[in-house]
Amino acid sequence: SSAEPTAEDRSDGGVTDSPRKASTKQRFAKVLGSLTIDRDARRAETEERAMSSSSIKSMSSMTPMEKQQFAMLKQYPDMLLLFEVGYKYEFVNEAAQIAGKLLRIAVYEKGAFVKASIPVGVAATRHIRRLVDAGHKVGIIEQTETAALKAASASKNKLFTRKLTKVYTASTMAASSEMAPLTAPSDEATDATSAGTNDALSNVQSSGGAFLLAMRETRGTAGDRTVTCSLMAVSIATGHVIYDEFEDSGMRSELDTRLEHIRPVELLLPEPDTDGCLSSQSERILGLYTGAPGERGSG
Repeated sequence: SSAEPTAEDRSDGGVTDSPRKASTKQRFAKVLGSLTIDRDARRAETEERAMSSSSIKSMSSMTPMEKQQFAMLKQYPDMLLLFEVGYKYEFVNEAAQIAGKLLRIAVYEKGAFVKASIPVGVAATRHIRRLVDAGHKVGIIEQTETAALKAASASKNKLFTRKLTKVYTASTMAASSEMAPLTAPSDEATDATSAGTNDALSNVQSSGGAFLLAMRETRGTAGDRTVTCSLMAVSIATGHVIYDEFEDSGMRSELDTRLEHIRPVELLLPEPDTDGCLSSQSERILGLYTGAPGERGSG
């Protein structure tokens, strides 16, 4: 039998294209492919500039607004910052690139920086939650003056003052009234070994609470893998507190059991090589439960 005609030899109706029509389709495909390549190249170039320090102009060539944003980026390097500018939040440079990919929003060049933006309001809460769910600590830089007050003040021709007003992490997200409703706080702390612990955990988890866990340990003599662990878990959304102190073997089975019940979303741990710092065995067990990044504190 004769060979089946290919897609290039026929139209949708199964009729073979004329040589002129086939040539036109080929030229169109080449142009379309070229436009796609150019678009992807421009996007990659923008991303590269956003991640490069060369994309930032010198301070002398920045506008007052850009200088303000640049100073805050240096002040809070561990946060993904959203700057309130009128009726929108702006992401700047690396934050803009991260937001562009996670939120699927446009990234563009403006002045000294590469930026992205989202509207202020209910839509912003959904975007913030997606950023936190991806493991980022999100900081909100808000205008501390309204346009009306600014117009009536002696500084009406000066830049709006802005400051960090909110910080969202995995454990604090539900505690915000904009993000989720609060439940009545617990009046008493709960011992992690008490009979009511499982009920307390169920209540917290069903109400949307998420635990921030702080932990330290005391080691025995050299060569002894037994440790004394002290931990406290707090649900900021509900006010529940769980605490415990216990001895554990080298397998850290006691720690594993408690983490299985508490399921922390965020950790507060001592700095390495400081009083109360964790052993490698404990860090390995914690690593199995850390879906969100931990914070290193002073213990």
